[in-house]
Amino acid sequence: MCKKVLCLMTFVLLLGLVSNASAALDAYWALEDGSGSTAADTSGNGHDATLVNYPSWTTGAPDGASPSGALEFYGDADGIGGYGYAAGYSGPLGNSAITSMAWIKAPTPTEVDGNGDLVYDHSRDILSWGTDVGWDVGRWELTLDWGSLFLGMAGGNVNYYGVKLADGQWHHVAAVLPDKVDATIGDVKLYIDGLEVAASYGQPQKVVNLHGPDPNTLNDVYIGWYAEGKSTSPWLGEIDDVRIYDSELTTAEIQAAAGVPEPATVALLGLGGLALLRRRKK
Repeated sequence: MCKKVLCLMTFVLLLGLVSNASAALDAYWALEDGSGSTAADTSGNGHDATLVNYPSWTTGAPDGASPSGALEFYGDADGIGGYGYAAGYSGPLGNSAITSMAWIKAPTPTEVDGNGDLVYDHSRDILSWGTDVGWDVGRWELTLDWGSLFLGMAGGNVNYYGVKLADGQWHHVAAVLPDKVDATIGDVKLYIDGLEVAASYGQPQKVVNLHGPDPNTLNDVYIGWYAEGKSTSPWLGEIDDVRIYDSELTTAEIQAAAGVPEPATVALLGLGGLALLRRRKK
């Protein structure tokens, strides 16, 4: 019985990988390099990321594709704790469809306020690009704001403060701009651990128009920082399996990347099989 469950689990994961491979993968930093100052882009599009200020290669990450490597960042001011950037790659721009995702692990805060509540950091950046053009929704800045998932978009935002993700555990996060004409901030979807959450919106009526290269700003795609918005903070913790698609992934495809089986698969595996599948993400 155990062998049957494991074989079925393998089949389900392979289906997930095939599904994700069929989408328009624009950049994929698996972060399995293990050493050196370059994070290879395994999408085949040549968007390798240069690592700055010595983020550390580590092991034990739970990404859906290859569960061994990750990058650890130290969150110091002005990117001193490390970040990565893909020179010459500006990410999906304009009003085109986008799916961005990553595995993240942020530490639980140690500081408490006068009421005994944990003090969470403001704007710890995961993945970002675009320019800070508030009237035109010019950037895509996936971050943890006060410990919760937040997408800064210049002139508006998408957020979900219903759960704190800075808890010392691995979480899969994703943000999706649908494939539709004049998609707005209010059309963006947020996912946590494969599940769409009931996001809140700032300026939901604004049409998204991500801005590209500008000789006066820094517009490359950044991992662990948003270079143009230097009032924000670099990432503190670990990041793994960072992906950018220039298409709208379905919920099923996002769940496959997050290692979450569909309901029918849960029924086939049973509770024991599901527990085994989820255990690899601890």
